[in-house]
Amino acid sequence: MSVCGQFVSNILEVLIRFKLSQIATPSDIRQDFLQICLEDKRRIVIRLLLAHNDPHVEKKPILEVYRFNRVIFGVNATPFLLAVTVKHHIEKYLENSPMAVKRLYSFTYVGDWITGQDIQKEALRIFHRVKNIMNEAEMVMTKRISNDS
Repeated sequence: MSVCGQFVSNILEVLIRFKLSQIATPSDIRQDFLQICLEDKRRIVIRLLLAHNDPHVEKKPILEVYRFNRVIFGVNATPFLLAVTVKHHIEKYLENSPMAVKRLYSFTYVGDWITGQDIQKEALRIFHRVKNIMNEAEMVMTKRISNDS
C-alpha cells in the first residue's frame, strides 16, 4: 500500500500543513543525497575528469576519470532519487507505525522534514518514531528545533 501517489511533495502543501500545527518540530536528513549509493552500472553516468598537470602548458595532459559512488548534489534527478529512497524505506513501517509514516511522507520536502503537532506528547512521540525509522534506514535526522520547550 502506498502512502501517496507522487514521489516529491508539493512545497506549498507541506508548508500549509506545517503552519496549521501549534508545535513546530522541523528536522533535516544529514547529508541526504550522499546517503544514496549508486549501483555499479550507474556509476559511469556521474563522473569527474581530472587533469594531473596544467592543460595550458602540456600538449597532452594526463587525465584521470573518477566515478562517484554516491548521488551528488546538483544532478537534476537528485530530489526524485532521494524521495524514492526515503519512500522505499518508510513504507516498510506502514503497518507498525502508520501515523509516523504518514507524517514523515506528508511533511517531507527533499531532505527536510517540516512538521508539527498540536499536542506536545504526540509531537515528541512521532518525532522519536520517525527518528528511529530514519536511523534504521541509515539516514540520520539532524538540526531538530522546536518552538516548544
